[in-house]
Amino acid sequence: MKKKRRLEIARVKGHSGITGNELADCLAKQGGTATTAGPAPFLPIPPATSKRILAEFWDKEWQTEWKKYPHAKHTKLIIPKVGRWRNTVKLTNLLSQEELCLLIQVVSGHGLFRGHVGHWKEELDPTCTLCGEDAETALHLWTECPALELERLQALQRGGDKVFQLLDLFRSNKVTRLMNSVLDSDEVEE
Repeated sequence: MKKKRRLEIARVKGHSGITGNELADCLAKQGGTATTAGPAPFLPIPPATSKRILAEFWDKEWQTEWKKYPHAKHTKLIIPKVGRWRNTVKLTNLLSQEELCLLIQVVSGHGLFRGHVGHWKEELDPTCTLCGEDAETALHLWTECPALELERLQALQRGGDKVFQLLDLFRSNKVTRLMNSVLDSDEVEE
């Protein structure tokens, strides 16, 4: 036999200690922060979660394209994972025009480095004038040049974002003189 049940709907005051209402509030909060998967009913994904998921997706896509791109060998050595540099792009707003110009020269390798300028000025010896061991490139100065070991160590010890570490090293007196010497060199005159 079916029993008839009487259902009564009434408005209750929120946050007033009514057990069923407090449970409903708790479940609503949990549902608002949870991601969903599977069939309906669909509960929305919080904006922060959506933003994170999209950022991870596009970072993965960007990295895939970056690996396939056949050029920018030097830049890829300095920036092997592009997603990590997203916040760095925001930091460039804090840089002066001169600092931004220097950063682009360093990251691209297209700066006043003998190893780079020597590609089109054949009379310019590309060997590092500080150590004489390898071609003078931004990467050599940043990672290998023994003559810059102390400056490199000091830049790394300061911590912070890699952008500021790179700028610290490439603004040092030794490197500034080195880059200016490429312009002043009699070997480059036409």
